[in-house]
Amino acid sequence: MKRRSLVVVASLVFGIAGIAVTPAAEVSEVRIEKDVAYLGADRSEKLDFYFPQGHDPKADKPKPAIVIIHGGGWYGGDKGARREINIGTTLAKAGYVCASINYELAEAAKDDPFTTRLERIWPRNLEDCQTAVRYLRSRAGELGIDPKRIGAIGGSAGGHLSAMLGCADEPSKDGGVRLYPEHTSRVQAVVPMYGVHDLVALAQERDLAGNSKIVELCRAASPIARLTPDDPPMLILHGTKDALVDVKQSEILAEACRAIGHEFELRIVEGGKHSFHLQPPGHDLRPLVTAFFDRHLNKKGSGAIPRELRKERFEVAGRPAFVIWPKKKREGAIPWIMYGPTFSERLPGGAEAWMLRQFLDAGIAMAGVDVGESYGSPKGRKVYNALHRYLVEERGLASKAGLLARSRGGLMLYNWATDNPEKVACIAGVYPVGNLESYPGLKRACGAYGMKEEELKEVLSQHNPVDRLKPLAEAEVPIYHIHGNVDKVVPLDVNSGLIAKRYQELGGIMRLKIAEGQGHNMWTGFFTDQDLVDFVIEKAGGEVKR
Repeated sequence: MKRRSLVVVASLVFGIAGIAVTPAAEVSEVRIEKDVAYLGADRSEKLDFYFPQGHDPKADKPKPAIVIIHGGGWYGGDKGARREINIGTTLAKAGYVCASINYELAEAAKDDPFTTRLERIWPRNLEDCQTAVRYLRSRAGELGIDPKRIGAIGGSAGGHLSAMLGCADEPSKDGGVRLYPEHTSRVQAVVPMYGVHDLVALAQERDLAGNSKIVELCRAASPIARLTPDDPPMLILHGTKDALVDVKQSEILAEACRAIGHEFELRIVEGGKHSFHLQPPGHDLRPLVTAFFDRHLNKKGSGAIPRELRKERFEVAGRPAFVIWPKKKREGAIPWIMYGPTFSERLPGGAEAWMLRQFLDAGIAMAGVDVGESYGSPKGRKVYNALHRYLVEERGLASKAGLLARSRGGLMLYNWATDNPEKVACIAGVYPVGNLESYPGLKRACGAYGMKEEELKEVLSQHNPVDRLKPLAEAEVPIYHIHGNVDKVVPLDVNSGLIAKRYQELGGIMRLKIAEGQGHNMWTGFFTDQDLVDFVIEKAGGEVKR
């Protein structure tokens, strides 16, 4: 039987699906191909392609693709609504091939309970979304896309379906006719926007959970009931003034991700109402969303930490931050490591993965924040203060953190530690910078301090780690460094060597391991130093395994 397609412009349980024309200037940089059949000859639902301008499938390298799923309470909405056009043009201009899809909609009225709509359409709407992914893979060559790099994004009901697309099981090949069966419908990254993710809770709130059949249906259609640690990472978006889907629905999904160690980022949009696109009033979410997809669909090289070790992202003091949670639960405050520097996806990198796994196994979390090229300046230290305050007061981490400084991270973390010795459990360093004059030099560093070179030189002792060790020694903070003896970028003698000499003179306890014949490089021994790992685990309060 032919499935019907219904386009409604109305107030919906998940938002307002308004169809509008986007100004020509907004789409001039993309090529749009409309009404492409993907569900078979007997289906009226189609998709619209958004291609980067000039994209040549034969000449260009394969691009990542993104499926856009419209909202509308499972019974309305359209692939060509304003929100979907905004998303499609934004991502196509960022280099993605996008497919905005229509899918089967429930025969329903505006006032029907959401459970009634669900009964009439589930899981066929999700199956259409899964078919769209397989369709893209089946045409990967002629479309010029990489079948291994496909994401999904959707708002409202589309937010729910995009989350389900990320965590639902692969459809059974025995469940009737399945188009493009040789391909998988699994995606690699999803952006659910203001969707419902715990349908059981919503049914209970609305007194709709009157029988076990409805409860089981809601549970089967709830992303939080399907989520596993192996599912693709999520960027969850929701507005604080959403009057149709309470923001707690996205918070519930975030908490479910957090509980199982699934990688996610929850971004609450202040003042955001229901059905916003990537440019809601007062906000521009385009850099956030494109950066998320770039991170997971456009990775270059193998330098990043493996995805299973990079869990939760957030903002603190207006700067991007992360925390990687240990899977092993424990009573009381969670011990943790503050890592520096953090530069987007470059650091911490894959080199730290070996030691990070040991920290996590010992029950220790790792966190960091991107303070840019602060070189240990007061401005950067304030951001670390905000990170510490947030993680301790709101996320249950221990009041004392172990510090792990790599290279220029020494300037950042040592200066913060000297200001806050009571918050430091230990300091470990991999060829860390401890001397501003040595690296990057006062001429380069002075701008970060808001001074001229001569002005910074006059107050250098107030900002140079090698001159500020006394508070750490008085607090009996233990230190461990590993440093190469032929390091020309961060010379041993005026950095770790000078710190060791002065710290011991102050009565502090420090061990310096010298890596013979090594410079400022990626020698494996720097990042697989069992002594460093054991030191951090013991001093930071992790579970020591002997």
